[in-house]
Amino acid sequence: MKTIAPPPHALERFIPITIDQLIQTLCQSEALSADQKQHMQAFCQQYRALYSAQTLPSFQKLTHHYSPFNPDIESAYNFHYSDNKKQQLEDQLLQKVTQLLNNANYEQLSLAELKSVLEKTSPYGVKVSVDFNDFSEILVFYRGRKSRHKEQRDWKHLYLTTNTQEVKLYSRLFILLKQKPFDQQVKELVAAKKISAEKATRKLNAKLSKNTIDDDKIYIKLFKDIPCSDLEMLFPNTKIQMRLFDKLKLGVTGGGGTVGGIVTIMGKLAMALDPVSIITAVVGFLGLLWRQISKVFTQRTKYMAELAKNLYFYNLDNNLGALAHINNMAADSEAKETLLSYFFLLTQGEMTITALDQKVEQLIKDEYGVVVDFEVHDGLAKLKKLGLLIEKEDRVSVCSQNETEILLKRHWQSCYKG
Repeated sequence: MKTIAPPPHALERFIPITIDQLIQTLCQSEALSADQKQHMQAFCQQYRALYSAQTLPSFQKLTHHYSPFNPDIESAYNFHYSDNKKQQLEDQLLQKVTQLLNNANYEQLSLAELKSVLEKTSPYGVKVSVDFNDFSEILVFYRGRKSRHKEQRDWKHLYLTTNTQEVKLYSRLFILLKQKPFDQQVKELVAAKKISAEKATRKLNAKLSKNTIDDDKIYIKLFKDIPCSDLEMLFPNTKIQMRLFDKLKLGVTGGGGTVGGIVTIMGKLAMALDPVSIITAVVGFLGLLWRQISKVFTQRTKYMAELAKNLYFYNLDNNLGALAHINNMAADSEAKETLLSYFFLLTQGEMTITALDQKVEQLIKDEYGVVVDFEVHDGLAKLKKLGLLIEKEDRVSVCSQNETEILLKRHWQSCYKG
């Protein structure tokens, strides 16, 4: 399979270049003088380290808010919070996670968009459904879209030829889930199905026994290269179904074989005169019937194997590890925006924000062949926070090299004092 880039018009905020690649490009630019190259190299190293130090307390707060909900925590201490306090921690956690994902240039899929995506047929032949009513919290974010070309046999030409199918992918996909409390699910099922609480409890026990989800925990997953039409496989309550084509195939082969077997065996029974012959015929019929039924289970097993294989290769990280992964992504994304803004203001001097935005986007296109929607205001906001930005009406510039070095040292000193 060959992976191709998205079309030029599919602009995204994310800059698909590693931070190290970008620093190398900027510091080796012919637009810099020898003195500026040395300064730019030092600025890149110092800013990355400073940004990590400044954002560390924020990430520590995030892990603190996640601790009561972390299913992987090893601490022997049990968290005892009131319902109001726990809800407050959960709300703060979701708010911080959403902000972190936004900093990492992720885009959110609303529940309506998610349901629309899940209605598509899987290119892998796996059809599953998801009941979103099982969850009290669902967050799904993606970053980057691309396409993969897949060669597949064409049944219209008796499988003698192949055609090329385009499979759309999410380069990165983030999922956060929290299951509804069991008692709440029972009440909702009683109201929806008009059944007794005892019957609803039995139904839910049978449904949830296959899962190992604790409704008091929040589960976080991070994946890569997920087909847009295969999102269902990433949820823990997926219900595996067979495609209509497979049902028809089993109906024709299995049903036909069974009917033929019945006719044959009925003929043998009609001709049989002794009990041994009758028993042999019945056993043969039961064996034939089981062989046809086992085909259904075999097909289901193949689907399960496909799911397990896909999840094995797609998974990047889980729970607290996923948050740390996203935090690193956010740090790199924020640094890239800041370094690009600083580079052009250092080399070009005073310029308008629009001109700066265009310069950055043109450099990324020329150097890497990628078209992005650069977040110029984010880069400038971080320079302003450091005190490096000089604003004059509709134009912006940065401090001199000496002033920049002094200000960075002051920020380092404030980090140590903090």
